[in-house]
Amino acid sequence: FIVAGPTGSGLSTTVTASARTLAATRSILVVDDGIVVNDIPSASCKPYMLGTYDVVVCHIRDAESAKLAVRAAFSGALVIASLHATSATGVLRRLRDVGVSEVQTDQVVRGILVQNLLRHTCTSCGGAGCADCLQSGYGGRTAVSHVLATSPGQRMSELLREWPNNGTALVDDAISLVERGVVNAAEALRVYGELAAERLR
Repeated sequence: FIVAGPTGSGLSTTVTASARTLAATRSILVVDDGIVVNDIPSASCKPYMLGTYDVVVCHIRDAESAKLAVRAAFSGALVIASLHATSATGVLRRLRDVGVSEVQTDQVVRGILVQNLLRHTCTSCGGAGCADCLQSGYGGRTAVSHVLATSPGQRMSELLREWPNNGTALVDDAISLVERGVVNAAEALRVYGELAAERLR
């Protein structure tokens, strides 16, 4: 399962929360320097260790880390991997860039979560500016996200080819937040530009 997004989109937070939830019932090997699960820091990973853990947590940044993630998945572990990409198709392109073939991707990737963070409209003033938000109009950040998961026997590459909204799902989620008053239109436009503008007309 791959958690994807640009730098600063909360990938480590999402992966850490997922791993900590699973740690209650499963053995976990963390091989990502940015993640600590239940006060256990990341470990150096040897190939023979992979088969002894239920869950492997890692960040795919190069060919070596991609190879480790694929090997862990083939060993039977649930792999939760973060990766810098801004769409589901971008995840597959990035995997190809670091040496993972489409055949391997289809064999091991079962789900992709793409996420980003937008500034949350201040709940005290509704974005007008107040003492609580230091006159900024914003109060913290909120996530926009989209999950793709394969059905039994379905390949991820096949799912992406069939999915009509590929590449715009985060924009759609951002617009839904604007419509609910969680995020203002200016914030959606700041992050997604013309893609958001088309939906806000």
